[in-house]
Amino acid sequence: MKSCKLNLRNLNKSYIDYDIEFVKCFQRDIKKSKNAIQQETTIEPIYTKDFEAKIKGKSANRLVLGFNKFTIPDNKIFEIELYEKGGGRHMKLAVENKYIIRAEPLFGK
Repeated sequence: MKSCKLNLRNLNKSYIDYDIEFVKCFQRDIKKSKNAIQQETTIEPIYTKDFEAKIKGKSANRLVLGFNKFTIPDNKIFEIELYEKGGGRHMKLAVENKYIIRAEPLFGK
């Protein structure tokens, strides 16, 4: 496997449209204590599909992100964040390494 693909379904339960300003993908340290310094490493997608900059109220959309093959250490976590334009609602998906290494190929080996 040379790349991995994530198929995300974003659900807006509010009646207010969610305008996406940007999507941020990175790995960071798992938070151990309040005083610990968090280190983030950006992981840029090499492929995006079905990206719509708006999730209408009471609806959902789909976002497909492709990345070069990667794994992360057990003491780190992979996160995808969607930031709302001009608002305070931010969506976050955190994925532990144990789920990444269990990924299966889409088309055989």
